[in-house]
Amino acid sequence: MRRYHTLRRVLIVLLLLSFVMAACGDDTTATTGGQDVVFGEGEIPATVPADFPVPDTGIIGSTMIDRVHHRTEFSLQMAVDLTTVAQFFEVELVNRGYVVTSSAALSAQLWRIEFSQGELAGEVTINSLSAALSQAVVTLNVA
Repeated sequence: MRRYHTLRRVLIVLLLLSFVMAACGDDTTATTGGQDVVFGEGEIPATVPADFPVPDTGIIGSTMIDRVHHRTEFSLQMAVDLTTVAQFFEVELVNRGYVVTSSAALSAQLWRIEFSQGELAGEVTINSLSAALSQAVVTLNVA
């Protein structure tokens, strides 16, 4: 139970941090210590593969492209429950040629799916915000 609370706190902090970063501006580039990072909001980043599954009803939130570390993240909200979102990603990732390496409920409010396709590795972390509202954070890394 203690681990759940710690994990939940970490996810809440990360979520709040992503909102703060997104509020600082749209599609701005920050170069700090040689790192090229682009923040955005409302659109799927150009570095996301064209075949990556995104629900038609998903609303894109904050985005980040870290070109130095080859990492892309974006969040999306959907007006459906946690299980429906998890099932969507499990089925659609496999249908589009991704290999789901892990998919598990971490708690009643949190689900994580890990996947890969060639050099691409990623995860979808889904958080239940209410009975009929979920948020997914997609993280993609290219080795």
